[in-house]
Amino acid sequence: MINVRAASTQEPPRANLSVAFLLLPEFTLSTFSGFVDVLRIAADEVDRSRQVHCRWTLLGPDRAPVRSSCGVEITPWETLRDPADFDYVIVVGGLVRGHERIDKRILDYLKLADRRGGSLVGVCTGSFALARAGLMQGYRCCVHWHHLKEFIEEFPEIRVEGHSVYVVDGRRITCAGGQSGVDVALHLVERHCGRSLTLKVTSGMVVEAARGPKHPQPRPETQWFHDIESPLVQRAILLMENQSPAQRVDIPEVAGRLGVSMRTLTRAFQKSFDLSPSVFLRALRLAHARWEVLNTEKSIGWIASDYGFSDASHFSRLFREYYGATPIAVREARDPDSAGARPVKQALQDIIWGDPLTFATTDWPAESGRPSVPDAKAGRPAAKRSRRSARRSSR
Repeated sequence: MINVRAASTQEPPRANLSVAFLLLPEFTLSTFSGFVDVLRIAADEVDRSRQVHCRWTLLGPDRAPVRSSCGVEITPWETLRDPADFDYVIVVGGLVRGHERIDKRILDYLKLADRRGGSLVGVCTGSFALARAGLMQGYRCCVHWHHLKEFIEEFPEIRVEGHSVYVVDGRRITCAGGQSGVDVALHLVERHCGRSLTLKVTSGMVVEAARGPKHPQPRPETQWFHDIESPLVQRAILLMENQSPAQRVDIPEVAGRLGVSMRTLTRAFQKSFDLSPSVFLRALRLAHARWEVLNTEKSIGWIASDYGFSDASHFSRLFREYYGATPIAVREARDPDSAGARPVKQALQDIIWGDPLTFATTDWPAESGRPSVPDAKAGRPAAKRSRRSARRSSR
C-alpha cells in the first residue's frame, strides 16, 4: 500500500500543463534534462524559468537521491502525492539493469495513476516499467531498437515497435529515449500550451524542429540506408528488419502499420530504389542468408528455412540468380566476391553485395570492384538507376 500525500491547499492555480517525473535507478540524464528543459523554457516569458504555463515536480517514494547511468544523482523534490494533480506522470528509465532495483511503491503509484484516469509517459526504458506494472496491455509501445528484442522476449503479448521515435496511443505515450524525450515534451507543450510556445522552445534550445511520431529512429546504418530520402521507406525497412528472419513479412500489413495504402508504399520504393517492396525484401533476405552461408556451418536447408524461403531448392535457385553461383559453391570458395553475374540495377548491388549484418552494427562497404548482379525480374539490365545512385556517380 502506498502513502500518497495530499496536495497543498496553498498551491497556485493549475497550469496549462502539469507533470510529475519518476526517475528509475540508472536513468538517462540527458533524456530527463532535455525533457524538463523544454518545460522550463515554455513555462515563462523570456528566460525567467518560473513555473507559470507549465508546472513540474520530481516525485519519489522517499527523498533518497536517484543515481543516473552517468553517476549524477538527483534528489526527488517531494514524496508521492495524488496523481490526479498532474496531467501526466512520466517515468524516466535508462539502463535496463537498473530495473532490478525499482521500488515497488513506484509501480504501485503508476497503477494508481492509471486507475484515476491519468496519462502515463514511458521515456527511454520507462516503457519496460509500465509493461511490468501491467499498464501497456492493449496499447502500442515504442522502445529503442537496441532494446526491441529483449522487450519482445519479456512481453510477447504487447505490440511493440522500434522504428519510430515515439508512439502516442490514448493515455499512453512511449518513446525511444535520447532526443525523443525532447520530441515528446514538445508534443505536450504544443498540445496544451500552443504553437507559439513550441516555437519559443525550439529556437531557445537550438532545435531545428520537433520530430513527430512517424519519424524513424536514426541508426548507425548502412550507407545506402542513410541515403534514402523518404522517411516512409526508411520506416518500412525498419519494420521489415524488426521481424524474425523466418517470419513471412506481409507487405500490405507493413503498409497498414505505417498508415498508408499499398499503392503509396510501392510508389515510395520505386522512387527510392526503382524496386517494388517485395523485390527489395527478397534481396534483403538473400543478403542476410549469404552472410550465413559464408560465416556459419548451418546447412543450406536450415538457412533457407531461417530466412523464409519455401525450401532449399527454391533458395538455391534464387541465390544463383542473384549471385551467379549456388550457395554450396560460394561456401566452398569462402570468397565473398567469388560469384559473378549479369549487370542489373545499382540498388540491388548496394543491397545484396554488402555485409548484411543488422543496420545497427555495421556500415556496408563501398562499391568499387564489386561484381554486378542479376535483376530480380528476368535478369534484364535496368534502364535507369535510382536518384541516389545518380548522385553517387556525380560525386
